[in-house]
Amino acid sequence: MQYLIKNKNILLVKFFLFFLLFIYFSLLPNFYNLIQPDSHSYISGSEMQKHLYTVIIKIFTVSNDNFDLLINFQKFFLITSILFLFFILSKSNQFLALIFLLLITLNISYISYSKTILTESIFFSFLNYFLGLFLLYDKKKSEILLYLACFCLGGLYAIKSIGFVITIPFFLIICFCYKKKKRIFIST
Repeated sequence: MQYLIKNKNILLVKFFLFFLLFIYFSLLPNFYNLIQPDSHSYISGSEMQKHLYTVIIKIFTVSNDNFDLLINFQKFFLITSILFLFFILSKSNQFLALIFLLLITLNISYISYSKTILTESIFFSFLNYFLGLFLLYDKKKSEILLYLACFCLGGLYAIKSIGFVITIPFFLIICFCYKKKKRIFIST
């Protein structure tokens, strides 16, 4: 019974933090304009910008050219990724997790990317989810967590052209850790 009460309290804290961050993200002034010089190539789906972000824009602006739904999705995705990483970090070191949350929420530039038509917000979200899943995998050694982490790496790769540079080192780290885990299981 205490386990259920504890889980309900944690869930309540997560929802409270989510809505608090969503309000904070919404009320905070935007550092950037909605449309940036690079935004037009993503919106039009030019040959130069053949990435996942163009598809996401088309999904969220199917009926009109109103970007409110896209911006709300970007805010939601970024906030949930920040909270996910925060709760994973808090299981190891609550002080470090609190510092992480404070530094992220006080970084107006970081938050403002979720309110503009650029890939950065979704890119950072995939990165946050990847780091959280990788830290969780390191503790639990569940292959599903590894697959989800690799899915996030695929998102990093597909959302932005620089994703290739970020993805390769992380992928090599995952391969090394997975191979090391397999050796431990074989030797026991």
